[in-house]
Amino acid sequence: VQSPLSCRNYIPHLTLRSTVCALMVNFLQPALYSVLLDPMCGGGTILLEAATVCKLRSVTAHRVKEEHRISLTLCDITHLDFLNSFAGHRVASLPLKNFSIDAIVCDFPFGQKHCVENPNLFKILLEQIHRVLVHGGRAVLLVSTKQEMQLKQLLTHQNDGLTLLSSHMLSLGETSAYVCILTKKS
Repeated sequence: VQSPLSCRNYIPHLTLRSTVCALMVNFLQPALYSVLLDPMCGGGTILLEAATVCKLRSVTAHRVKEEHRISLTLCDITHLDFLNSFAGHRVASLPLKNFSIDAIVCDFPFGQKHCVENPNLFKILLEQIHRVLVHGGRAVLLVSTKQEMQLKQLLTHQNDGLTLLSSHMLSLGETSAYVCILTKKS
């Protein structure tokens, strides 16, 4: 039985609310000593949440913003191989081996605060998730309402690979979003 969110260690608010991060990590269900990736890390709040509640082997971040690194180091996560940042790479060409990641979590840009310049970025992200995720691995994505519909369309046209397990609507203040849980077929 998990304890209530209000009883866990306090995580400083960096970007995404820690309660949303906790929800995403809970849906992710990472196994002990997993390797976790956030391909669009930004502030690192989701990875920080995962690092504080799960026994992970490694947390890999892509494009961690420099201003958030100090805040992340204030939390006691020294037991992890944390912040292996490869900021010079694009999401379309993550420098990771095929089937090398156990779990993936991502807060995909909605296009409101952070613009998405490449209209195919969502499709590219899904292709990279499929490539690097181990068979039976999970991915949890926070997406906009429009992106959730796009995700369902993309997965419908895909013959094999990723499967949408469930999709959960949540409110982010004035914005509605979906937490989508995917798995890679074994």
